[in-house]
Amino acid sequence: MLTLVLSGCGVDSQGKMTFAGLGTLEACICLGLTVPIIAVVVIGVLWLIFKARPKARPKVAAAAAAPDLHIFVSYRRSDSQDVSGRIYDVLTARFSKACVFKDVDSIPLGRDFRKVLQQAVSRAQVVIVIIGPGWARAKTAAGTRRLDDPNDFVRIEIESALQSGIPVIPVMVSHAKMAGATDLPASLQELAFQNGLPVRPDPDFHRDMARLIAALETIAPGAAPVESADADVPQSSRGIGLWLGGCGAAVVFLIIAIIALGVLAYIGTVMLGR
Repeated sequence: MLTLVLSGCGVDSQGKMTFAGLGTLEACICLGLTVPIIAVVVIGVLWLIFKARPKARPKVAAAAAAPDLHIFVSYRRSDSQDVSGRIYDVLTARFSKACVFKDVDSIPLGRDFRKVLQQAVSRAQVVIVIIGPGWARAKTAAGTRRLDDPNDFVRIEIESALQSGIPVIPVMVSHAKMAGATDLPASLQELAFQNGLPVRPDPDFHRDMARLIAALETIAPGAAPVESADADVPQSSRGIGLWLGGCGAAVVFLIIAIIALGVLAYIGTVMLGR
């Protein structure tokens, strides 16, 4: 553009400045029109930059708790204690600690622990059974399988839920597979046919937990959709590209405008000197 502008400038036979073969007056008018045109273009580019700028990443307010959904978490410590703790933390962040029951560490002395467990399960509206790789194979100190023991805590919890008709959601962790019906005691075989889902390790853990919470919210109608208080609104890569391109274009047009103004000032100086 600068080359075109400079190459179009010249001097006529009378020694006056010309532009692209035009007279002095016409040359000034031509160059004078260049400035507002470039200004309009620059303003247009700046407007496009403003429209295509990357959006801010506002914080999303945390969803309200769902106090009327009581969840019982059944797990085997020797099988999935760590990941069960992570799952518990996510559930309590959504539904509050008062609504999520995980450990039975405070069974009063002199009480029948089977009845205490049954009562705890009966107060729940949904039971989550966390199944790790060794869940079905866990053994007692005597070498017998825990699930075959009628007094096994995990067995009592699941039996109580199945007998009560409470929704039971198997959650497979650490890449575990759901045990087949033939691998379970008769009283637990119905568990093999309950629709469940995997909760995989990072980086998929929170995505899978979001699916689990969404499923739980269908059991508690009226619960607000779950959102993390720190969730970010994703930016559009296309918007960022347009913004950067617009910035580059604006710089180019500004340079052209400065050059045009310089040429116009030079022409004016020459005219005044004539």
